[in-house]
Amino acid sequence: MPAIELANIAAGIGGFVINGLASSGNQRVAGAGDVNGDGLADLILGAPIRNTGGNSCVFFGKTSRGAIDLAAIASGSGGFVINGKCAGDWSGPTVVAGLYALS
Repeated sequence: MPAIELANIAAGIGGFVINGLASSGNQRVAGAGDVNGDGLADLILGAPIRNTGGNSCVFFGKTSRGAIDLAAIASGSGGFVINGKCAGDWSGPTVVAGLYALS
């Protein structure tokens, strides 16, 4: 197995960086399918201890390289955030993607 060079990931080669995540750890990640219907695979990241209610961030797939900025996602550019409603909601401890019928 070849070595993974973090400098390459930071440069957008072989992966990408998500800027703005808390260093608290405990994040979960899953493929989210194509949430916004643009033909690109999207990603969901759960951060249950990011705030008192936790949150989950959906990142829309993109064709360009480079870092993803969580502040942009939080403002609705390139994805969206699902926040726990109140303390103890723990949004994001498990993230699962699939096709669901919402009514």
